[in-house]
Amino acid sequence: MNDCTPEVGMEFDTLEATWMFWKNYGKQMEFSVRKHYANKSKIDGDITSRRFLCSKEGTLCGTGKYKVYNFVSEHNHVLHLAATTFMMRSERKMSDVQAFAIDLAYAFGIKPKEIHKLMSREAGGRATFGYTRIDQKNYL
Repeated sequence: MNDCTPEVGMEFDTLEATWMFWKNYGKQMEFSVRKHYANKSKIDGDITSRRFLCSKEGTLCGTGKYKVYNFVSEHNHVLHLAATTFMMRSERKMSDVQAFAIDLAYAFGIKPKEIHKLMSREAGGRATFGYTRIDQKNYL
């Protein structure tokens, strides 16, 4: 596993690259992440700085060429177990193919709970699945 600890002074070319770095760091350290706020230019509306957090707080803040200006590594909560990091909100995502399969199964009258069981079996288990039953319910 590569060390991807943020350091003050790090720079990123794009906001997306910064977000992916923060997501990877959160996964490596076993905590879920989220976006907090973005400051936008009054001239052209471009994002001038963005703050990324542990989903329960924390801080990674970038500006300009997305440079790290502040980083707090301590957490005041229990971190995820390595075996459960796939369930962190920042790691869950429903693919377009999964959404289509859910729509199709639902249209044929299959109950949401059964759809989720079927999709989970097809994916080879929950660890490779990508979303929870609640995510599916929210989608429907």
